[in-house]
Amino acid sequence: MTEGRTQKRTPTTVIAPWHGWLNLELKELWRYRELGYFLVWRDVLVRYKQTVIGAAWAIIQPIVLMIVFSFVFGRFGGKLAPPAGVPRQIFYFSALLPWSYFSSGLQASTGSVLGSQSVITRVYFPRLLLPLAGVLPSLLDFAFSFVVLMGLMVTFHIPFTLRLFAIAPLLVMATATAFGAGTWLSATNALYRDVREGVPFMIQILLFASPVILPLARIPHGWRWIFGLDPMAGVVEGIRWAVVGHELFPWGFVLEGLAVVLVLMITGVVYFRRIEDIIIDVV
Repeated sequence: MTEGRTQKRTPTTVIAPWHGWLNLELKELWRYRELGYFLVWRDVLVRYKQTVIGAAWAIIQPIVLMIVFSFVFGRFGGKLAPPAGVPRQIFYFSALLPWSYFSSGLQASTGSVLGSQSVITRVYFPRLLLPLAGVLPSLLDFAFSFVVLMGLMVTFHIPFTLRLFAIAPLLVMATATAFGAGTWLSATNALYRDVREGVPFMIQILLFASPVILPLARIPHGWRWIFGLDPMAGVVEGIRWAVVGHELFPWGFVLEGLAVVLVLMITGVVYFRRIEDIIIDVV
């Protein structure tokens, strides 16, 4: 070796049982970021492979739900009807947009570990990449649906304002919610296969118990803190505010939801890391 040159060493990874509550080794996620990019891209390709209409599936679901909600709740819902002056289509679609992303991302994250069982038993990488990569491909679906939302805003003469910039941090909050819940559910799903059957049912229940259908103004003040325990309540109401600007920004829902998301992510990552070794043995 030429004098003065330094020899690059390949990092050595020691695989050992995990100890401690704070040593989460999150820096490994950055070291394996290229693998994370590959996992996300793989899921995107698989999602639209051998489909006739491809990405249009991401748009069809919220549009169909918007039509149903607009007809059923908008016309005959009484107290469930949107506030006066807000188009029914905009009211429901702006809420279904983040909810559809959360629903799709959470289900993909839940099945991520079990769906990669042929890989995780052969090659080492931080398994936490799996639930994280599971929630990201649905962002592409969100982007496609957001184009439709902008078309609806033009159709119903809803102005484009600076409030729309609030959608970006709210979308990050939705991603964090799906990831936090996904770490819990993906690990548990590897141990108990009942989880994958229960998650779609749970999402349906949350849909009808969330502000997607029920306007915030119709929720009694004494019950609002219960709705706020669902972080997606703040996301849904925040994005709806960003689009139509009706009433005030739901700071109470958003701040309460952020606290829940923080707890969900910390406990979820700790739980995932605690049973990571057990997962390898049972999948």
